[in-house]
Amino acid sequence: GYGVQGLTEDSLVALNKVQKVPKAPCVCLGPGTGLGEALMFWEESAQSYKVHPTEGGHVGFAPRGWKQRALQASVENQHGFCEMEHILSGSGLKRIYDFLRTDPETHRQGIETPDLEPAQISEAGLNDTNQLCRESVDLFLSILGAEAGNMGLKVLARGGVYIAGGVTPKLMPRMKMGAVLEEFLNYPNKKFHPLLKKIPLYAVIDEGVGLLGTKVYAKRFLLGIRQ
Repeated sequence: GYGVQGLTEDSLVALNKVQKVPKAPCVCLGPGTGLGEALMFWEESAQSYKVHPTEGGHVGFAPRGWKQRALQASVENQHGFCEMEHILSGSGLKRIYDFLRTDPETHRQGIETPDLEPAQISEAGLNDTNQLCRESVDLFLSILGAEAGNMGLKVLARGGVYIAGGVTPKLMPRMKMGAVLEEFLNYPNKKFHPLLKKIPLYAVIDEGVGLLGTKVYAKRFLLGIRQ
């Protein structure tokens, strides 16, 4: 969260290019080893944003469409429940791929489906050398876009929704093709589409954003801003 405040424009890719509202709420989410989510609200006394951590990565997964519902059922069969972090993380990408290659409703006859690790899945998906890997990456990004939209609605994040995390820079070529933005805007209740179109959406490509956050927080501490 604090790292986002120290980013320069060349560390961001605007996926929904609309004007930010100064001092409006912001949110950030970061798929990586797990799924981190945080809220940011402006503090007049500090003249900066205060970050509020959450356990949003552990809320229940809200699927859209039959394929995502089947994915949810597959994860529940393995773990007894399905939370967002089960899907939106490095291990979640593999979980999606394993689901697609074994589920009878989604399995494609004649398509090679070797056992792959997350890095191999993302590489093959981006290079378009494996159809199932490409589908796995696209499904992951669709779910990521939907969750980003959900977070944006919760706090009316006219200051921006920021997608960070270790997975984001690696999938950037596919993110730019529109899967994330499409689901970000495609909220099932269409009356909220005009609102979502006004919420800026960014992907963070600086992999050092966590370290940058330490620097920003240390500066706050030295200035006497304790929280």
